[in-house]
Amino acid sequence: VDANEWAPRDRSKGKRNKQKLPRKRNPANSSEKPGPLIENGGDVPDNAYADGHNAERAVAMLERFATQDKPFFLAVGFLKPHLPFNAPGKYWDLYDRDAIEIPSREDVIDGLPYARSSWGELKNYTDIPAKTKLLDDDKTRELIHGYRAAVSYMDAQVGKVLDALEANGQRENTIVVLWGDHGWYVGDFGDWCKHTNYEIATRVPLIVSAPGVPAGETKSLVELVDVFPTLCELTGVPVPEHCQGKSVAGVVRDPELSVRPAAFSQYKKSKPGVGPVLGTSIRTERFRYTEYVSSKTGKLEDIVLIDLDNDPGATRNVASDPAYQSFLPQLHAWCEQSATGL
Repeated sequence: VDANEWAPRDRSKGKRNKQKLPRKRNPANSSEKPGPLIENGGDVPDNAYADGHNAERAVAMLERFATQDKPFFLAVGFLKPHLPFNAPGKYWDLYDRDAIEIPSREDVIDGLPYARSSWGELKNYTDIPAKTKLLDDDKTRELIHGYRAAVSYMDAQVGKVLDALEANGQRENTIVVLWGDHGWYVGDFGDWCKHTNYEIATRVPLIVSAPGVPAGETKSLVELVDVFPTLCELTGVPVPEHCQGKSVAGVVRDPELSVRPAAFSQYKKSKPGVGPVLGTSIRTERFRYTEYVSSKTGKLEDIVLIDLDNDPGATRNVASDPAYQSFLPQLHAWCEQSATGL
């Protein structure tokens, strides 16, 4: 891949051009804020926004690759549905705002108040006052509508890339991986954004399509660090010894297989009176277990345990329930292995 397709280089020195760019505003530390959270772009083409432009660039590169008799790797990043929720009008028209149901605003029963999302990103925009605790129904529907429009817009761009693979005759010998970088609250529990150790923030979509592999679905636990070694195995490239992830190529071929008993994630929160606490969370087939440890003292401050088999909506913390005490030692042991992996 020619790096000049994405970032121009100074060919005389082999280094990237150094260009003075305007400094980004930091709304969290200044009185400046970007505009409103949402924008119905109206009758504009998809490439009026960055994702449409990125899709067109990717399609052009695939067309060029089709003329070359050698393997290629192409990473295509899409911004949506990250904030702000903006997209051409035709994607807004797919949804009836009045029909959107308002999620329950009830907090996790026996949960930790400091473990919730502070939805700071949302409050960086002009139409969300900094001291807002809950959004009313009208604003909630407006944002959910915008989120869905942004998702559909992004989905259409992915479709353009896949259509290009088909049109160029590359689809049958190309591995395609689609994933997201984090989950998102869209009014769930009255919250917005991410920044928690709960299931909504940490679980992401992951789809792998490989030649000769039939469509299917698996309950196998996977981490995003597993994507790289998986691609290595599927393409016959040796996995580097330093690689922290595990190949799930076997799971891609056989959805009944499993490669790990738990998947890890971490996010730091702040506990009143204690200060920073590191939340280390593990997801097993049945549970999401999170330990909050003081970053200053190393003391275990709190535990959250969600039984997703019996509570798929993750509405109750059962860590103090006597019926679950026998599960805690093994979950704690796995949590302590988070630095080395399972």
